[in-house]
Amino acid sequence: MPTLFKRSNGIFYIVTVGKNGRRRWISTGERTRSRAAKHLNPHEAQPVREQQSMRLSVFKSEFLTRVSGFYSRGTLGIYRYALTSFLATVGDLQLASVNGQHIDLFRQRRIKEVSVITLNINLRALRSAFYYAVRWQILDSNPFTKVPLSPVPERDPIFFSPEDFKLIVSSIKQEWFKSIVIFAACTGMRRGEIVNV
Repeated sequence: MPTLFKRSNGIFYIVTVGKNGRRRWISTGERTRSRAAKHLNPHEAQPVREQQSMRLSVFKSEFLTRVSGFYSRGTLGIYRYALTSFLATVGDLQLASVNGQHIDLFRQRRIKEVSVITLNINLRALRSAFYYAVRWQILDSNPFTKVPLSPVPERDPIFFSPEDFKLIVSSIKQEWFKSIVIFAACTGMRRGEIVNV
Protein backbone atom coordinates (compact mmCIF):
# COMPACT_ATOMS: atom_id res chain seq x y z
CA MET A 1 0.00 0.00 0.00
CA PRO A 2 1.58 3.31 -1.04
CA THR A 3 2.08 5.93 1.67
CA LEU A 4 3.07 9.59 1.72
CA PHE A 5 6.28 10.80 3.34
CA LYS A 6 7.45 14.42 3.61
CA ARG A 7 11.21 14.75 3.19
CA SER A 8 13.54 17.46 4.45
CA ASN A 9 13.26 19.36 1.15
CA GLY A 10 9.56 19.96 1.93
CA ILE A 11 8.34 17.71 -0.89
CA PHE A 12 5.96 14.79 -0.32
CA TYR A 13 7.03 11.43 -1.75
CA ILE A 14 4.99 8.30 -2.44
CA VAL A 15 6.68 5.30 -0.84
CA THR A 16 5.81 1.86 -2.21
CA VAL A 17 7.21 -1.57 -1.36
CA GLY A 18 7.70 -4.06 -4.20
CA LYS A 19 7.32 -7.85 -4.09
CA ASN A 20 11.04 -8.17 -3.37
CA GLY A 21 10.61 -5.97 -0.28
CA ARG A 22 12.42 -3.07 -1.89
CA ARG A 23 11.16 0.45 -1.28
CA ARG A 24 10.58 2.85 -4.14
CA TRP A 25 10.39 6.63 -3.63
CA ILE A 26 8.50 8.76 -6.12
CA SER A 27 8.36 12.53 -5.82
CA THR A 28 4.92 14.12 -6.10
CA GLY A 29 6.46 17.56 -6.51
CA GLU A 30 3.90 18.83 -3.98
CA ARG A 31 4.47 20.61 -0.67
CA THR A 32 1.02 20.03 0.86
CA ARG A 33 -0.40 16.66 1.92
CA SER A 34 -3.79 17.29 0.29
CA ARG A 35 -2.26 17.97 -3.12
CA ALA A 36 0.24 15.13 -2.77
CA ALA A 37 -2.58 12.72 -1.87
CA LYS A 38 -3.99 13.19 -5.37
CA HIS A 39 -0.94 11.35 -6.69
CA LEU A 40 -1.91 8.25 -4.70
CA ASN A 41 -4.84 7.82 -7.10
CA PRO A 42 -3.61 5.51 -9.90
CA HIS A 43 -5.87 7.33 -12.37
CA GLU A 44 -4.12 10.64 -11.72
CA ALA A 45 -2.28 11.58 -14.91
CA GLN A 46 0.24 14.03 -13.44
CA PRO A 47 3.86 12.93 -13.88
CA VAL A 48 6.03 11.92 -10.94
CA ARG A 49 9.80 11.70 -10.67
CA GLU A 50 11.47 8.55 -9.42
CA GLN A 51 13.89 8.60 -6.52
CA GLN A 52 16.63 7.18 -8.78
CA SER A 53 16.82 10.59 -10.52
CA MET A 54 17.85 12.36 -7.29
CA ARG A 55 20.65 14.84 -7.89
CA LEU A 56 23.85 15.04 -5.85
CA SER A 57 22.92 18.44 -4.43
CA VAL A 58 19.56 17.13 -3.17
CA PHE A 59 21.17 14.00 -1.74
CA LYS A 60 23.83 16.10 0.04
CA SER A 61 21.16 18.24 1.68
CA GLU A 62 18.94 15.31 2.65
CA PHE A 63 21.84 13.17 3.85
CA LEU A 64 23.24 15.88 6.15
CA THR A 65 19.76 16.56 7.54
CA ARG A 66 18.91 12.90 8.16
CA VAL A 67 22.20 11.93 9.85
CA SER A 68 22.66 15.13 11.87
CA GLY A 69 21.35 13.41 15.01
CA PHE A 70 23.81 10.50 14.72
CA TYR A 71 27.15 12.26 14.33
CA SER A 72 29.17 14.97 16.04
CA ARG A 73 29.57 18.40 14.49
CA GLY A 74 33.12 17.49 13.44
CA THR A 75 32.04 14.32 11.63
CA LEU A 76 29.20 16.17 9.91
CA GLY A 77 31.77 18.75 8.81
CA ILE A 78 33.86 15.99 7.21
CA TYR A 79 30.80 14.67 5.34
CA ARG A 80 29.81 18.19 4.23
CA TYR A 81 33.33 19.00 3.03
CA ALA A 82 33.67 15.73 1.07
CA LEU A 83 30.24 15.97 -0.57
CA THR A 84 30.72 19.66 -1.42
CA SER A 85 34.14 18.96 -2.97
CA PHE A 86 32.80 16.01 -4.97
CA LEU A 87 29.83 18.05 -6.20
CA ALA A 88 32.12 20.93 -7.23
CA THR A 89 34.34 18.52 -9.19
CA VAL A 90 31.82 16.35 -11.05
CA GLY A 91 28.80 18.66 -11.17
CA ASP A 92 25.23 18.13 -10.04
CA LEU A 93 24.84 14.65 -11.50
CA GLN A 94 22.02 12.24 -10.87
CA LEU A 95 23.12 10.03 -8.00
CA ALA A 96 22.57 6.86 -10.02
CA SER A 97 24.91 8.07 -12.79
CA VAL A 98 27.99 8.48 -10.55
CA ASN A 99 30.60 5.98 -11.74
CA GLY A 100 34.30 5.13 -11.53
CA GLN A 101 35.29 7.79 -14.06
CA HIS A 102 33.75 10.53 -11.91
CA ILE A 103 35.52 9.19 -8.83
CA ASP A 104 38.89 8.99 -10.63
CA LEU A 105 38.42 12.58 -11.87
CA PHE A 106 37.73 13.65 -8.29
CA ARG A 107 40.85 11.86 -7.01
CA GLN A 108 43.02 13.32 -9.77
CA ARG A 109 41.92 16.90 -9.09
CA ARG A 110 41.80 16.70 -5.28
CA ILE A 111 45.32 15.32 -4.91
CA LYS A 112 46.57 18.59 -6.46
CA GLU A 113 44.71 20.60 -3.80
CA VAL A 114 44.99 18.58 -0.57
CA SER A 115 47.26 16.05 1.14
CA VAL A 116 46.94 12.30 0.56
CA ILE A 117 45.55 11.93 4.09
CA THR A 118 42.80 14.49 3.41
CA LEU A 119 41.97 12.83 0.09
CA ASN A 120 41.59 9.47 1.85
CA ILE A 121 39.34 11.05 4.49
CA ASN A 122 37.20 12.47 1.64
CA LEU A 123 36.98 9.06 -0.05
CA ARG A 124 36.00 7.31 3.20
CA ALA A 125 33.31 9.92 3.87
CA LEU A 126 31.91 9.61 0.34
CA ARG A 127 31.91 5.80 0.56
CA SER A 128 29.99 6.03 3.83
CA ALA A 129 27.49 8.61 2.48
CA PHE A 130 26.80 6.51 -0.60
CA TYR A 131 26.39 3.47 1.63
CA TYR A 132 23.45 5.32 3.19
CA ALA A 133 22.02 5.91 -0.31
CA VAL A 134 22.08 2.13 -0.86
CA ARG A 135 20.60 1.45 2.58
CA TRP A 136 17.82 3.95 1.93
CA GLN A 137 17.25 2.21 -1.42
CA ILE A 138 18.01 5.29 -3.47
CA LEU A 139 20.84 3.40 -5.22
CA ASP A 140 21.30 -0.25 -6.14
CA SER A 141 25.04 -0.26 -5.42
CA ASN A 142 27.76 1.96 -3.98
CA PRO A 143 30.18 3.25 -6.68
CA PHE A 144 32.82 3.92 -3.99
CA THR A 145 32.94 0.32 -2.70
CA LYS A 146 35.97 -0.82 -4.70
CA VAL A 147 37.79 2.51 -4.78
CA PRO A 148 41.23 2.04 -3.18
CA LEU A 149 42.66 4.61 -0.82
CA SER A 150 45.84 6.37 -1.89
CA PRO A 151 49.05 5.15 -0.22
CA VAL A 152 50.33 7.55 2.44
CA PRO A 153 54.09 8.21 2.25
CA GLU A 154 55.95 7.46 5.46
CA ARG A 155 57.35 10.41 7.36
CA ASP A 156 60.02 10.57 10.02
CA PRO A 157 58.56 11.39 13.43
CA ILE A 158 58.94 14.99 14.61
CA PHE A 159 60.34 15.43 18.11
CA PHE A 160 62.00 17.99 20.35
CA SER A 161 65.47 17.54 21.74
CA PRO A 162 65.65 17.62 25.57
CA GLU A 163 67.20 21.09 25.34
CA ASP A 164 64.39 22.38 23.12
CA PHE A 165 61.78 20.93 25.45
CA LYS A 166 63.35 22.59 28.51
CA LEU A 167 63.41 25.91 26.64
CA ILE A 168 59.71 25.58 25.74
CA VAL A 169 58.67 24.68 29.29
CA SER A 170 60.76 27.46 30.86
CA SER A 171 59.14 30.05 28.57
CA ILE A 172 55.59 29.19 29.76
CA LYS A 173 54.47 31.65 32.45
CA GLN A 174 51.23 29.97 33.65
CA GLU A 175 51.89 27.00 35.96
CA TRP A 176 48.68 25.21 34.98
CA PHE A 177 49.61 25.36 31.29
CA LYS A 178 53.19 24.28 32.01
CA SER A 179 51.78 21.21 33.83
CA ILE A 180 49.60 20.33 30.82
CA VAL A 181 52.55 20.57 28.41
CA ILE A 182 54.72 18.35 30.61
CA PHE A 183 51.85 15.87 31.05
CA ALA A 184 51.29 15.76 27.26
CA ALA A 185 54.97 15.19 26.56
CA CYS A 186 55.26 12.42 29.17
CA THR A 187 52.09 10.55 28.15
CA GLY A 188 51.96 11.21 24.40
CA MET A 189 48.27 12.03 24.73
CA ARG A 190 46.56 14.30 22.21
CA ARG A 191 44.89 17.60 23.06
CA GLY A 192 41.37 16.13 22.88
CA GLU A 193 42.33 13.24 25.12
CA ILE A 194 43.86 15.55 27.73
CA VAL A 195 40.89 17.91 27.73
CA ASN A 196 38.47 15.00 28.22
CA VAL A 197 40.44 13.39 31.09
